[in-house]
Amino acid sequence: MRSPARWLRARMHRRLFAWFTLSMLAAMLLAGTATRFMLGRPGRLPDGLNAQIDGLAATWTDAPARDALAAGIARDLDVGLTLLDLEGRTLARFGAPCVRPRLHEALVREGHVLGVAEVCVESRRPRWPTRMVLGLLIAGVLLWAAAGRIAKSLTRPLGELARAAEAIGRGERAVRVAVAPSADDEIAALAHSVDDMASRIGRQVDDQRELLAAVSHELRTPLARLRVLVDLVREGRSDEPTLAGLEREVVEMDALVGELLANARLDFTAVARLPVDAVALALTALERASVDASLCAVEGEGRMVDADPTLVARALSNLLANAKQHGGGVVALRVQLRGADVSFEVDDAGPGFAAGDEERAFQPFHRAKRSASPDARSLGLGLSLVRRIAEAHGGRAYGENLAEGGARVGFTLARRA
Repeated sequence: MRSPARWLRARMHRRLFAWFTLSMLAAMLLAGTATRFMLGRPGRLPDGLNAQIDGLAATWTDAPARDALAAGIARDLDVGLTLLDLEGRTLARFGAPCVRPRLHEALVREGHVLGVAEVCVESRRPRWPTRMVLGLLIAGVLLWAAAGRIAKSLTRPLGELARAAEAIGRGERAVRVAVAPSADDEIAALAHSVDDMASRIGRQVDDQRELLAAVSHELRTPLARLRVLVDLVREGRSDEPTLAGLEREVVEMDALVGELLANARLDFTAVARLPVDAVALALTALERASVDASLCAVEGEGRMVDADPTLVARALSNLLANAKQHGGGVVALRVQLRGADVSFEVDDAGPGFAAGDEERAFQPFHRAKRSASPDARSLGLGLSLVRRIAEAHGGRAYGENLAEGGARVGFTLARRA
C-alpha cells in the first residue's frame, strides 16, 4: 500500500490540490485570528464584584436605595447590570445591555432568595490596530511563501526540461533531464520521454553516419571498376565481357541506390498503401530476380492486400537476393493468404542461421556468420530494410532454420491499412 507522501508525489494534480487546500486552511485560520484581534475579546470580571453584588441583597426591599447602589456598581466597575425578580421579570437595568451575561448571581438574605443579578462585561477592544495589522501581515507572508513554493516546484522541472531540449537542439546528445529518482508524476514521465527521445535521436544519427560511411565505401568499389571498364571501352576493347561488367556494376549501384531510397521513404513515412495483388507481386519479384516462377507456392484465399507496391517489391527482392547470395539459392517463395495477414516466405538451401542470428540478421549492417558464398559482398541493409517495410505495414519480419536444412526468412503484412 502506498504511503500518503508517495501517493501525493505520484501525480502533480494531487500535489497542487494538497498545496491549495493547505493554503486555504492557513488563510482561513489567519483570517479568523485577525478578526478576533479586530473584534476584541470578552473582558475579565472586575475584582470585588461578588461582594458588591451581595450588598444589593441588603437593600433589595428599598427600591430607590437598591437602584442607586446598582447604578453605582455599573458605573464604577464599567459593567452591565440587570436586576430580575424571582419570576424572571426585569426590574431595572444599568450600564450596557446584557446579551450574554458573564455572571448570573442569586441575591439571598437570611436564607431567602430575593432576586437575580445578571452582570455583563464589555468587550475589550485593542487600543491600537497593531495586532490586526500584524495578523494580516503574517497571513500575507505565509500565503506569499506558499505561492512561491508551489511556483518553484512547478517551474523547476519545466525549466530543466527546457534546458535539456535546448541542449538536444544544439546537438548535445548525451544530455539528460535531471529529475528526482523517486519522482513518478507527469513531469517525471515527460522527462523520461525526453531522455528516450534523445537516446533514439542519438542512435539514429549514429546509424545515419554509419550508413553514410558504409555507402561511401561501397560506392567507391563499383565506381573504380566502372572507370577501368570505361577505359577499356575507350581503347576499343568493348567486347561482350566488358559490356557485361559495365551492366553488372550499374545494376549493383542501382540496387544500392534503391536500398537508400527505400530507407528514406520509410524515414519520412512516405508509405502509399494501395490495393495490390500479393501473388502478382511475388511472381514479378521472381521474374526480376531471374528465378523460376514455378517456385512460387500460394496457400489460402483472397489475393488482395493494402500495401505500397514499390516497398513490398523491394522487400521481396531483398529476400530473394539474400537467399541467392548467402543461402545457396532459392528453394521456394511461399505466399500465405490468411484472414487478416498476408505473409511472404523464402526458403533457401544454405547452412541456415548461426545460433542467435535469427534476430540479429535484421539489424542494420549485420553480416552473416554462415554463408553459402563467403565471398559475397553485402552492406548488411537488406534484411534490416525488410523488417522496416514489414513494420510500416503493420507486420513483422522473422527468420528460422528448417528441420530439413536451410533457412526460412519472411515477413507479414496487415491485409487492411
